[in-house]
Amino acid sequence: MSNSNIKQSATTMTAGFGAAVASLYAAPEVQADVVGLTYSPDTVFFTSSSTNASVGLGTVGGFGIGSIGQYNDSVGKSMLTGAGISSFALVANGQSINTASFSGTSSLAFATDSSGSAFIAFRSSDGNLGWFSVNLGGFGGDIVYGLDGGQYGTNGESLIVGTAVPAPAGLLALAMGATGLRGRRRKSAVAS
Repeated sequence: MSNSNIKQSATTMTAGFGAAVASLYAAPEVQADVVGLTYSPDTVFFTSSSTNASVGLGTVGGFGIGSIGQYNDSVGKSMLTGAGISSFALVANGQSINTASFSGTSSLAFATDSSGSAFIAFRSSDGNLGWFSVNLGGFGGDIVYGLDGGQYGTNGESLIVGTAVPAPAGLLALAMGATGLRGRRRKSAVAS
């Protein structure tokens, strides 16, 4: 195989790989202003006495958003707004949330035996929206944040609950595909 054929094959493979990854992330909510969430701590253990644990929400890039007061005891599994979080609401997977239609409350309460995943949308004090998932753990079980994801829109974006933010590797693959396509187009233009 000549050097020119090897280069053409590599360019075609790179373009194809990038295009394939691009098709995975071709949803409108994939934008630089939508970021993943971090939780500190990500697990609130069951306690027999009424104890308020503070769960900090932040962005994957390191920006602190605010906190949630979380109870997980024999009385129930309740959430209260804390510093930086003005309201939240129970939402469905696949639901669209936006600043114009969001209506929330300062607390959410689940029964002590609640189990499975729940999706919760929130409004931060700066007016932006986000969502996160919690696994409620059942009676006597721990509450785990983020098993089914979470997002935060840093500039008032509409979000689709349950969608994933592409990982940096996915963004790199998109860039590689774009570079491969540009190279292939340039080569085709020169050959014409």
